[in-house]
Amino acid sequence: MNIAIDTHNSGLNDLFFRAADRMRVEGCVNAVANEGLSLALSCVHEALLDHYVQQLLLRLRSAAPEHSIEVYFPANTESLISRFNEVLANQSLREATRHSGEKLSAQIWLVHDAQTLPDHELQLLARLIQNFPGANIRAILLMTGPAPTQESLSAFGRKLLRWEIEPPTDEQAQAAVEVAKLQGQSEAMTLLLRRM
Repeated sequence: MNIAIDTHNSGLNDLFFRAADRMRVEGCVNAVANEGLSLALSCVHEALLDHYVQQLLLRLRSAAPEHSIEVYFPANTESLISRFNEVLANQSLREATRHSGEKLSAQIWLVHDAQTLPDHELQLLARLIQNFPGANIRAILLMTGPAPTQESLSAFGRKLLRWEIEPPTDEQAQAAVEVAKLQGQSEAMTLLLRRM
Protein backbone atom coordinates (compact mmCIF):
# COMPACT_ATOMS: atom_id res chain seq x y z
CA MET A 1 0.00 0.00 0.00
CA ASN A 2 1.38 3.35 -0.99
CA ILE A 3 0.22 6.70 0.34
CA ALA A 4 1.18 9.98 -1.30
CA ILE A 5 2.61 12.36 1.27
CA ASP A 6 2.69 16.07 1.58
CA THR A 7 5.75 17.40 3.34
CA HIS A 8 4.91 19.99 5.98
CA ASN A 9 6.83 22.30 8.22
CA SER A 10 7.86 20.43 11.36
CA GLY A 11 8.75 23.54 13.34
CA LEU A 12 12.48 22.80 13.35
CA ASN A 13 13.25 23.85 9.83
CA ASP A 14 16.91 24.16 9.00
CA LEU A 15 18.25 23.13 12.41
CA PHE A 16 21.07 20.60 12.44
CA PHE A 17 23.30 19.38 15.25
CA ARG A 18 26.46 19.58 13.14
CA ALA A 19 27.44 21.19 9.85
CA ALA A 20 28.34 17.76 8.47
CA ASP A 21 24.71 16.66 8.94
CA ARG A 22 23.48 19.59 6.84
CA MET A 23 25.95 18.63 4.12
CA ARG A 24 24.86 14.98 4.31
CA VAL A 25 21.21 15.95 3.87
CA GLU A 26 22.08 18.07 0.84
CA GLY A 27 24.15 15.22 -0.59
CA CYS A 28 21.31 12.76 -0.04
CA VAL A 29 18.86 15.07 -1.80
CA ASN A 30 21.17 15.30 -4.80
CA ALA A 31 21.76 11.53 -4.85
CA VAL A 32 18.05 10.69 -4.83
CA ALA A 33 16.76 13.57 -6.98
CA ASN A 34 19.48 13.80 -9.62
CA GLU A 35 21.63 10.68 -9.54
CA GLY A 36 18.85 8.10 -9.27
CA LEU A 37 20.20 6.48 -6.12
CA SER A 38 18.23 4.87 -3.33
CA LEU A 39 19.03 5.78 0.25
CA ALA A 40 19.32 3.90 3.55
CA LEU A 41 19.08 6.05 6.68
CA SER A 42 19.64 4.47 10.06
CA CYS A 43 19.74 5.93 13.57
CA VAL A 44 19.45 4.58 17.09
CA HIS A 45 17.05 7.42 17.98
CA GLU A 46 13.76 7.37 16.11
CA ALA A 47 13.13 11.06 16.92
CA LEU A 48 16.44 12.13 15.38
CA LEU A 49 15.80 9.97 12.31
CA ASP A 50 12.34 11.56 11.93
CA HIS A 51 13.83 15.06 12.27
CA TYR A 52 16.44 14.53 9.56
CA VAL A 53 13.99 12.73 7.28
CA GLN A 54 11.74 15.78 7.53
CA GLN A 55 14.66 18.03 6.58
CA LEU A 56 15.47 15.71 3.68
CA LEU A 57 11.88 15.60 2.39
CA LEU A 58 11.46 19.37 2.54
CA ARG A 59 14.59 19.85 0.46
CA LEU A 60 13.75 16.99 -1.90
CA ARG A 61 10.30 18.42 -2.58
CA SER A 62 11.86 21.82 -3.28
CA ALA A 63 14.75 20.54 -5.43
CA ALA A 64 12.70 18.07 -7.48
CA PRO A 65 8.98 18.92 -7.42
CA GLU A 66 8.45 16.67 -10.46
CA HIS A 67 9.18 13.56 -8.37
CA SER A 68 6.38 11.96 -6.37
CA ILE A 69 7.09 10.87 -2.81
CA GLU A 70 4.99 8.07 -1.34
CA VAL A 71 5.01 6.21 1.93
CA TYR A 72 5.35 2.54 1.03
CA PHE A 73 4.19 -0.29 3.26
CA PRO A 74 5.22 -3.63 1.73
CA ALA A 75 2.85 -6.08 3.38
CA ASN A 76 4.44 -9.11 1.74
CA THR A 77 6.26 -10.27 -1.36
CA GLU A 78 3.06 -10.51 -3.39
CA SER A 79 2.08 -6.91 -2.61
CA LEU A 80 5.56 -5.71 -3.60
CA ILE A 81 5.38 -7.50 -6.95
CA SER A 82 1.81 -6.29 -7.46
CA ARG A 83 2.84 -2.67 -6.85
CA PHE A 84 5.71 -2.96 -9.30
CA ASN A 85 3.35 -4.45 -11.87
CA GLU A 86 1.06 -1.43 -11.43
CA VAL A 87 3.97 0.92 -12.10
CA LEU A 88 5.05 -1.07 -15.15
CA ALA A 89 1.55 -1.66 -16.55
CA ASN A 90 1.82 1.02 -19.24
CA GLN A 91 5.32 0.12 -20.38
CA SER A 92 6.66 -2.52 -22.69
CA LEU A 93 9.26 -4.93 -21.34
CA ARG A 94 11.86 -3.10 -23.41
CA GLU A 95 10.92 0.28 -21.89
CA ALA A 96 10.86 -1.16 -18.37
CA THR A 97 14.30 -2.74 -18.62
CA ARG A 98 16.08 0.20 -20.25
CA HIS A 99 17.21 3.40 -18.67
CA SER A 100 15.63 6.33 -20.48
CA GLY A 101 18.00 9.15 -21.41
CA GLU A 102 15.27 11.68 -20.66
CA LYS A 103 14.92 13.22 -17.24
CA LEU A 104 11.55 11.84 -16.14
CA SER A 105 9.70 12.17 -12.90
CA ALA A 106 10.63 9.47 -10.44
CA GLN A 107 8.65 7.70 -7.79
CA ILE A 108 10.36 7.85 -4.43
CA TRP A 109 9.16 5.23 -1.99
CA LEU A 110 9.66 6.08 1.68
CA VAL A 111 9.92 2.72 3.48
CA HIS A 112 9.39 3.15 7.24
CA ASP A 113 10.68 0.50 9.63
CA ALA A 114 12.73 -1.11 6.87
CA GLN A 115 14.73 -2.90 9.57
CA THR A 116 11.68 -5.12 10.19
CA LEU A 117 11.53 -6.36 6.58
CA PRO A 118 12.95 -9.83 5.99
CA ASP A 119 16.23 -9.76 4.06
CA HIS A 120 14.66 -11.53 1.08
CA GLU A 121 12.05 -8.76 0.71
CA LEU A 122 14.68 -6.01 0.89
CA GLN A 123 16.71 -7.86 -1.71
CA LEU A 124 13.64 -8.35 -3.92
CA LEU A 125 12.90 -4.62 -3.72
CA ALA A 126 16.51 -3.87 -4.69
CA ARG A 127 16.46 -6.31 -7.60
CA LEU A 128 13.17 -4.92 -8.94
CA ILE A 129 14.53 -1.36 -8.78
CA GLN A 130 17.80 -2.46 -10.44
CA ASN A 131 16.25 -4.70 -13.13
CA PHE A 132 13.50 -2.28 -14.14
CA PRO A 133 15.17 1.13 -14.40
CA GLY A 134 12.36 2.28 -16.71
CA ALA A 135 10.04 2.29 -13.68
CA ASN A 136 12.24 5.08 -12.26
CA ILE A 137 11.67 4.07 -8.64
CA ARG A 138 14.02 5.01 -5.81
CA ALA A 139 13.66 3.84 -2.23
CA ILE A 140 14.44 5.68 0.97
CA LEU A 141 14.81 3.02 3.65
CA LEU A 142 14.30 4.28 7.21
CA MET A 143 15.80 2.05 9.88
CA THR A 144 15.71 2.58 13.63
CA GLY A 145 18.22 0.79 15.79
CA PRO A 146 21.68 -0.51 15.01
CA ALA A 147 23.02 0.06 11.51
CA PRO A 148 21.98 -2.64 9.04
CA THR A 149 24.52 -5.18 7.89
CA GLN A 150 26.10 -4.80 4.47
CA GLU A 151 24.64 -8.19 3.50
CA SER A 152 21.03 -7.10 3.97
CA LEU A 153 21.49 -4.18 1.56
CA SER A 154 23.96 -5.81 -0.83
CA ALA A 155 21.42 -6.30 -3.64
CA PHE A 156 21.26 -2.51 -4.10
CA GLY A 157 24.91 -2.55 -5.12
CA ARG A 158 26.36 0.86 -5.89
CA LYS A 159 22.88 2.32 -6.38
CA LEU A 160 22.47 2.83 -2.64
CA LEU A 161 23.79 5.64 -0.47
CA ARG A 162 23.97 4.87 3.25
CA TRP A 163 23.92 7.31 6.15
CA GLU A 164 24.21 6.18 9.74
CA ILE A 165 23.00 9.25 11.64
CA GLU A 166 24.98 9.86 14.80
CA PRO A 167 23.33 11.39 17.86
CA PRO A 168 24.68 14.78 18.93
CA THR A 169 27.21 15.16 21.69
CA ASP A 170 26.16 17.16 24.76
CA GLU A 171 28.00 20.20 23.39
CA GLN A 172 26.29 19.91 19.98
CA ALA A 173 22.89 19.54 21.62
CA GLN A 174 23.50 22.63 23.77
CA ALA A 175 24.64 24.65 20.74
CA ALA A 176 21.49 23.57 18.85
CA VAL A 177 19.32 24.71 21.78
CA GLU A 178 21.01 28.13 21.67
CA VAL A 179 20.42 28.47 17.92
CA ALA A 180 16.82 27.32 18.35
CA LYS A 181 16.28 30.01 20.99
CA LEU A 182 17.50 32.69 18.60
CA GLN A 183 15.10 31.42 15.94
CA GLY A 184 12.12 31.10 18.29
CA GLN A 185 12.16 27.30 18.08
CA SER A 186 13.42 26.41 21.54
CA GLU A 187 10.26 24.50 22.55
CA ALA A 188 10.45 22.28 19.46
CA MET A 189 14.17 21.64 20.01
CA THR A 190 13.67 20.84 23.69
CA LEU A 191 10.92 18.38 22.73
CA LEU A 192 13.17 16.72 20.14
CA LEU A 193 16.01 16.32 22.65
CA ARG A 194 13.60 14.97 25.26
CA ARG A 195 12.29 12.38 22.76
CA MET A 196 15.89 11.28 22.16
